[in-house]
Amino acid sequence: MRPRVLCFGSVNIDDIYAVPGIVQSGQTIASTGFKVLAGGKGANQSVALAKAGGVDVVHGGKVGPDGTWVLDLMRQHGVDTSLVVVDAGQATGRAIIQVSSSTHDNAIVLHAGANHQIHTRDVDSALAQFGVCDLVLLQNEINTDATVHLMQQCSAKGMLVCLNPAPCPSNLAQQLPLPLVDILILNASECASLSQQLHIETPRSQPADSPDYEALCSSIMSVLPRLCILVVTLGQDGVVAATRHTAEGTEGCHTVRLPVQRAVAVQDTTGAGDTFVGFFCSTLAERVHSAMAGSGANSLNHAASLDGPGDSDAARLAAMRRLIRPDLVAEALAVGMLAAGLCCEADGAMPAIPSRSQVEQARSH
Repeated sequence: MRPRVLCFGSVNIDDIYAVPGIVQSGQTIASTGFKVLAGGKGANQSVALAKAGGVDVVHGGKVGPDGTWVLDLMRQHGVDTSLVVVDAGQATGRAIIQVSSSTHDNAIVLHAGANHQIHTRDVDSALAQFGVCDLVLLQNEINTDATVHLMQQCSAKGMLVCLNPAPCPSNLAQQLPLPLVDILILNASECASLSQQLHIETPRSQPADSPDYEALCSSIMSVLPRLCILVVTLGQDGVVAATRHTAEGTEGCHTVRLPVQRAVAVQDTTGAGDTFVGFFCSTLAERVHSAMAGSGANSLNHAASLDGPGDSDAARLAAMRRLIRPDLVAEALAVGMLAAGLCCEADGAMPAIPSRSQVEQARSH
């Protein structure tokens, strides 16, 4: 059986405007094109997980009746949406997205809608189907109290908690229980913001516009001792990651920087980050699951009891964390970067997410 991933997060309807350049304050411009697509970081990451293959993906969240077509589309891509609540009294979240034809950059305005109406009972109902060693993937586009409850309950169950905190407010470290996170995925600006929030000082000799991300990763890992993986995506400059790994009885922090592996003809960057997250997490879960099976341990699917990690469950979780080796992380990073690059070469977010076969073909060249 394959590993299971619960992606609990936003589902949006994206109103996308093609513009000559991102609108400035006080400016009115004409768009050169308009389309409506499915989106939301949570939904995009669920589809990326499913298209990457190797894991069973379940999405949790909430939409209004106007968003059921998005759920239909997610199901077509292989995502189980049975845990998504359709609330007749709410409207589905919306994103107004400008895509610049001159820079291929984007600017996004979000309206949370049903994404900010998730209750504790919605979370508890979804988590009843998951247990120790399952992976939960979270973003930061649903109401904060729901995210906090998710993190607390998933950690108590012995699930691996993966957080991609986008958007990343200046008080994230106060809003969310970051010490419960196992895998943290940031971009460069989020890394800088979180470093400040965690009171990590940058050496004076280090240029402000060229931070030492390897050192920052090591510092953040030391402040958050539960973290086993920290990833910082750097766009065209590749990715930096730190992995906490125990070898021969000694725990250490292994950092790696990978450059972009292929030239990218950038068309639209909207879904690149979500594509990276989905393919990275799927590849990592698949490889660790294989390593766990090869070691003679139990598979990473459901524990015998879903009530919380007892002694045997805690041992399984610890065994799985030990198998998260730097070489497996590096492979997942490489796959995630290739997928994100391919996503940038097409328009939109969810429609641009490549298939596993497309990524495998790109790897072979």
